[in-house]
Amino acid sequence: MSDEIDPQLDDLLSGHLAAQLDPQRGRALRAFEAEVAPRPARVWLRAASIGLLFMTSAALALWSMHAPRAAPNRVVHKTTTTAPDRTAPRDVEQLVAWQASDEGFESVLLQDRLMPVRKVRREAVETTQWFDPASNATMRLTVPVEQVILVQEDRY
Repeated sequence: MSDEIDPQLDDLLSGHLAAQLDPQRGRALRAFEAEVAPRPARVWLRAASIGLLFMTSAALALWSMHAPRAAPNRVVHKTTTTAPDRTAPRDVEQLVAWQASDEGFESVLLQDRLMPVRKVRREAVETTQWFDPASNATMRLTVPVEQVILVQEDRY
């Protein structure tokens, strides 16, 4: 092998590479300048998108403030007892109002491992009312109940 450069091969390669690469010269710079150049249509579109987003969020906020609230679930049990004992409570009525809310995902330490769980909170108010003939009074007992349920989610 010779370290000498063949001038004819060098001219041939230089001409070929120049013909292929010269049209590409400056192309990246022009593409970059075109990308960062301000475009009136994009500015208008961005402003319209932000305005639409703001109006939608304001409308949702107003709707959520004035939307009718769903009543909590209620279960009523009413029993009438006709016991021979005139001093036993009668007209017992029980009302359970409850509501469940999904509080989303959390990571909880279960069995020495950190696991993803969905947290569901159940809040209830149990009211029992009855008539006590011994004192000739209507009695009412209200007990609040709160329960947190963790539902294990699959790992992906």
